[in-house]
Amino acid sequence: MSDEELKELFYKEALSIMGSDRDWKALCAILAAADPEAFCKALNVVPWQLTAKKIYAIEGKVAAIKYIRNENGVTLKYAKDAIEILCEGKDPEAEG
Repeated sequence: MSDEELKELFYKEALSIMGSDRDWKALCAILAAADPEAFCKALNVVPWQLTAKKIYAIEGKVAAIKYIRNENGVTLKYAKDAIEILCEGKDPEAEG
């Protein structure tokens, strides 16, 4: 079975679980771990955004801003605005 066929099988299973009373969140976590880039693409989220949110939750705002600046080579203002927008559940790249 090819990787694409395997992914399709996983996503079909995910959809069937979402329509049932089974724990679909657990399957989503498995899918995210198996292929983070595909999962982020499906969620319309870029991986640095997920990492920035984790850093913010664990280490705080300053650490998240430093991460965003180092990862993307952006200004302090952009990084600060980006983490604030991310924490509101929005996409900083869409916000401009």
